[in-house]
Amino acid sequence: MRLALIILCLFGILVCCAAEAKAYPQLSKKQEKIAKRGLPHAVQKYAHVVNRYWSKYLWKDGHRRLSVRALRNALCVIWWESNGRRYCKTGVHCGIFQIRRDHFRGRNPWRIVSQAATSGMLYARLGWRPWAQTAYRGVP
Repeated sequence: MRLALIILCLFGILVCCAAEAKAYPQLSKKQEKIAKRGLPHAVQKYAHVVNRYWSKYLWKDGHRRLSVRALRNALCVIWWESNGRRYCKTGVHCGIFQIRRDHFRGRNPWRIVSQAATSGMLYARLGWRPWAQTAYRGVP
């Protein structure tokens, strides 16, 4: 009886995780490739994780989709803010998006997933305002 209950619980967790993974639309690999074109390699490697988490939080916030242009702008922001260096620290700001440490709320600010998720939440709520100086600078 206990074994059946454990198996049922594990199955429920797997189903919930699968539903969470497919619950929001992301850009395709081809669209990601278009957004990365012409950018330095130090920035290109973050395209997939930014696509995943920004898409997730935009969808949760108001059922909006991430555009190719927004992903490209995000990659340019990464370049202008930190040159793609994940451990970049400037005063109280840190990471690839140079986000204040108090925005991380218990997450490890040095993990790329935490940086992408936190910046995705900020973008969903505030748009490009946190990165107003660098969002439209263009390709480095």
